[in-house]
Amino acid sequence: MVPSNLNTDAFKNLTPQEQKVALEILKQYSDTGHSTLFDDLKYADFDEIPVNISTFMHDKKYLGNALYDAEGRFTVYPY
Repeated sequence: MVPSNLNTDAFKNLTPQEQKVALEILKQYSDTGHSTLFDDLKYADFDEIPVNISTFMHDKKYLGNALYDAEGRFTVYPY
């Protein structure tokens, strides 16, 4: 049974192959709460998976190198 609030128009506009992939993603979420297929699609265009904001601001590999003063104090007001 399809929930009444599900927008089936978007699904109907997919190609048969896209519908098959969408159903497999939903099945994985239903079975395990996670979808490796969705993750693969989501990250396919990235050379490197984006990091979270905290890592980006504190890790010296990213912006962290510029946000600490000479004494090692974080110079951005806590967010």
